[in-house]
Amino acid sequence: MIKEQLDCRQYNIDVVALQKAKWISHPCARENTLAFEKQFSSEKAVSAQLMVCGLGFFEAYINGKRIDERYFLPAFTDYEKRDVYKNRELLIGRHQRTFAYSYDVTEFLQSENTLRILVGNGYYHNVDRPEEPYVSYGDKKLLFALRLCYEEREELLLSDESVSVKYLPEVSGLYEGEYIDFSAMEDPFTFATLVPALKGEVQLVDAKDALGDVVGQTLYPISVKPLGKGLLYDFGINHSGGIVCSIKGTRGRKVVIKFAEVLYDNGEPNYETSRWCAYDEKGALTHLIDQMGEYVLSGKEDFIQPRFRWNCYRYAYIEDATDLEIKDMRSYFIHMDVENGSG
Repeated sequence: MIKEQLDCRQYNIDVVALQKAKWISHPCARENTLAFEKQFSSEKAVSAQLMVCGLGFFEAYINGKRIDERYFLPAFTDYEKRDVYKNRELLIGRHQRTFAYSYDVTEFLQSENTLRILVGNGYYHNVDRPEEPYVSYGDKKLLFALRLCYEEREELLLSDESVSVKYLPEVSGLYEGEYIDFSAMEDPFTFATLVPALKGEVQLVDAKDALGDVVGQTLYPISVKPLGKGLLYDFGINHSGGIVCSIKGTRGRKVVIKFAEVLYDNGEPNYETSRWCAYDEKGALTHLIDQMGEYVLSGKEDFIQPRFRWNCYRYAYIEDATDLEIKDMRSYFIHMDVENGSG
C-alpha cells in the first residue's frame, strides 16, 4: 500500500510537470526529421525523470545514448479532434488522446548534458496522403519536461522557445519510403517556436509498463546473389522491420534499395504483393508506391538503420551495387513486444 501511494504521488508530480511544458516545433514547416536539443547541468542531482511525447514518432537521447530501444513511439491513437470528410460526411472520433512516456534517466546524467530528441512524421504527420480524406493531423511537434531532483530542491526543464531545433537531411514517410542525404550539410540550429497544444488528452504512462515495437530478432542473409548491376539479399522469411548496414561509395552517389516479399520465376523481385496502392476520396487509383529507400552517400562510411518507418519483405535489392563497399548487412525483425500465447 505504501509503495502504491508513493507511485501515485510520483505520477501526479510528473503529470503536473508535463502540464507546465509547451508544445514546440520548427518555425518553418518541412517534411524532414526534426532534431531538438537542450543543454543542461546536473551536478549533484540525485535523480532525473523525463516525460516526453513527440508527434509523429520520436526517439530521445541523453549524451548520445538512446533512452528507449523501442520503435514507433508514441503508440498509434486517434490523437485529436479534426474535421475529416469521407464522401462528404463528417467523420467524428469519440475519444482522442495520445501518450507521453515517463523515464527514469538518472543513469544517463553527467555534470554537463545534452538532451536530444528526434521527431519524424509517423501517423500524426502523414505526408503520403494529399487527397481527401486527409490522414495527417498536423505538423510535427514536441512536448517534454525534465525534472531534476537535488537533496533539497527540484529543477524543471521544459519544452519552450529556448529549445534549439533544426531539420536533418532525411525524410521518412510511412508509404512513400525513406530518403537520406548523407552528403548534405545539416541546417544550423534555430530556436523552437510555440505551436497550438494537442486538442486531445495527453496521457502519461510509465515507460516500463508501456508496450512498444522492439527488435525481436536480427536476421542475416541466407543468400546474396548478383542480379543485373545489383545485389539481391534473401533474409529467409517475410517480416516487418528494416535493414541495417554500412555503405561506402563515391560522394553524391545515390543508392536505391527496394523491398519484396516474393520473387518471379526468373528470380527477379516481384514488388506487386508489397506495393501500396494510393486512392483518392472517390476510390480511384492515383498511383502505385513501392517499398524503397533512397540514400545519397557522403563518400565516407554511411550507416543505414530503421528509425521512423518499416518495410514488410523477405528480399532487399540494391539496384546498383557497382563500386559499393557494403558491410554487416542484416535486417531487424521489428514487431510489438508481446509474448506468444497458447490456445
